[in-house]
Amino acid sequence: MSLEPSPCKVEWLEIPAPDLERAGAFYSTVFGWQISRFSSDYWVFQAGNLHGGLMKNRPVSDDGIRFSITVEEITAVLREI
Repeated sequence: MSLEPSPCKVEWLEIPAPDLERAGAFYSTVFGWQISRFSSDYWVFQAGNLHGGLMKNRPVSDDGIRFSITVEEITAVLREI
């Protein structure tokens, strides 16, 4: 699985998953995501062009998920913001 970023796209999601086995089985079975064990508390996934992680130590909350947007030149984008 290649994790190289593409400019200006949502590149990475992080999903709370206190039970990695259960979450991995759910996302791979229901959505067909490719799941790989990165460490004992963090697994990575590929879902089409999107990549991300399942985080054991991030509590489930109303805050939702984390995501990253990759840009070629952060200084230029910050000026635009």
